[in-house]
Amino acid sequence: MTDFDLDARLASLPLLSRTALPPLPAQELCASARFVCQQAASRRQHLARLPDFDLDQFDALPRVVAALEASEADLIESQRVHGPIVARLCDEAVALRTRFVQAARYFLRHSPEALRRVESLSHDRGVEALAIDLGHICELAARHENALKRACDLPANLAATARRLACALCLNEERPELRALQERRNAIYWLLCDALNELVAALRYLDPEATCAFAAAPNADSPHETTLFFERRVACLPALDWAQHQHAARHLQELH
Repeated sequence: MTDFDLDARLASLPLLSRTALPPLPAQELCASARFVCQQAASRRQHLARLPDFDLDQFDALPRVVAALEASEADLIESQRVHGPIVARLCDEAVALRTRFVQAARYFLRHSPEALRRVESLSHDRGVEALAIDLGHICELAARHENALKRACDLPANLAATARRLACALCLNEERPELRALQERRNAIYWLLCDALNELVAALRYLDPEATCAFAAAPNADSPHETTLFFERRVACLPALDWAQHQHAARHLQELH
């Protein structure tokens, strides 16, 4: 039994941890954490003797993983039940992304950099992932307009269409109840990242010649390098400033 208090740990995180979106799927991080924990189980006594190593956090890692999975499930469920508007927008965005990928693989085949960005699209149906993918599509459509306009199955105004859909999805992300679920999911994600990085560093110190490669998790303290900010990834979209202004105005009304 440990003294690890998950809510207290989450409250101590910087505000950035609540707004920075995960750069990798939560399921992927959870799988990595479980794998590293299994490898570390036999080294617990050695870990306990390391200066400044947080043994309570290590013992609580399975709880943190379970909390992240539960929080991710709550977020997905909230997005799923939010009526037909979001479902329709998601269907439209998924269809556009699918057509874009199929066309881009052919019409951009001579541009390795463009193809790399096309293949990096998430293919996730979540609102956040779709908006981020649409932001990428908007940028690629503007940069390779001449090549992509020859695709008969894409809108003639592809960049504008992707921009419109991304903005609509952004606005739907402003629901307070969804934002609260998202912020908790984000915070747990970055808490797990930090705990996993601490554990990996300790394991590498204890056994530098280990045959098992321990991969470090992303770091929330370096958002410009590793995190995917919802606002930053679609910052080129004209309606985003308006959406943020609307959110700020509603917040002021709530304060008064």
